[in-house]
Amino acid sequence: EEPDGQNVNPEDYGALYHQWIKTIKSKYPQMVLGGPSLQTLILDHLDEMMPTKKWVQRFLNYLQAHQSLSSFKFFSFEWYPFDEVCDSSAPQLQEHPYMITKGMHDLQEISQMKNIPIYISEYGYSAFGGINDMEIQSALMNADIVGQFLTLGGGKAFLYGLEPSTPDASTKCAAGNNMILGMDDEGKASFKTATYYAAMMMMKNWCLPADKTLKVFPVSSNIKNESGEELVSAYALLCPDTTWSLMIVNKAPDKSFNVNIGIEKQNQISSLHFPLTCYQYSNKQYKWFVDGENSHPLKSLPPEEKI
Repeated sequence: EEPDGQNVNPEDYGALYHQWIKTIKSKYPQMVLGGPSLQTLILDHLDEMMPTKKWVQRFLNYLQAHQSLSSFKFFSFEWYPFDEVCDSSAPQLQEHPYMITKGMHDLQEISQMKNIPIYISEYGYSAFGGINDMEIQSALMNADIVGQFLTLGGGKAFLYGLEPSTPDASTKCAAGNNMILGMDDEGKASFKTATYYAAMMMMKNWCLPADKTLKVFPVSSNIKNESGEELVSAYALLCPDTTWSLMIVNKAPDKSFNVNIGIEKQNQISSLHFPLTCYQYSNKQYKWFVDGENSHPLKSLPPEEKI
């Protein structure tokens, strides 16, 4: 995994992939194969030597030249958008939609990627432990990652850190870790993090019914900062019963907004109709207490339901 992070030549990785698929397909012809689980998406304007777009293009060119492209059934990458877990979270939350939008656009410009599903094999706020992994901003970031990725045409996204764990006290800006559950001395779950509640809200409140097909629709917001980045982002699903499910993410710390929601169809704007159920998660439900490896939530309550 992570051939880009290991500085692997894309043609060398293509040669390895070509050899493996021949071996695997000979024994398990129905198996769906893909990859390569890249470490991240490096935007094409940030690294002229080897941005992700260039690496993937060369890799797919190799497979195509060796008649192996038909066995490449999905493309996968990891998405931990920020390494600086000690920096202020608000600017990072506001910058994130541009980063993943640009990265996905770079991929989708590659001709061979036209019909290949794109998966996030791991996602989270950061690959490093820190305060931003443990506080409420982790819930906001994960909701934004999933909502933006699906809106951009992404296929599947897998949250990392499902097993109970403990805060890593070695980080310089308070203990943190990629985890949804704390772990006690017996290895059992001891508390729920903000990341846990974000995942549960997406699965149990936003993406329902889970056994039906939901349609993703783009949403625009005019609540922006001075740089034109959205302070409030939203992600919409149309349910099979024609009701709407909307996830709204407020990325402005210590500021609330009144929002008007409209649905545009054939250049006409209509409003949502009641009944309306709202699930809200904020600092009223969660507060993180810093105490080295013993760090834990002072409050860890489920989302508030409003009808």
